[in-house]
Amino acid sequence: MKFVIEARSHLFDLSRLGGDCGGDIIEMMCEKLSHAERREWNLGRSGEIETRGLNVFGDWLREIANS
Repeated sequence: MKFVIEARSHLFDLSRLGGDCGGDIIEMMCEKLSHAERREWNLGRSGEIETRGLNVFGDWLREIANS
């Protein structure tokens, strides 16, 4: 849960600075997740280049932390 709180804070700050997608950042953060969590996140990509933004990723992190 601490990882999620810190990650969401950083993601919010980055998006506020003007970073919209941050696909590279999302990929690096996904490496910290379990295999099952990475797979769940990547299902939403449908094999395409990551287009979801940092705030979407942060919201998703919160959802998995609360489940």
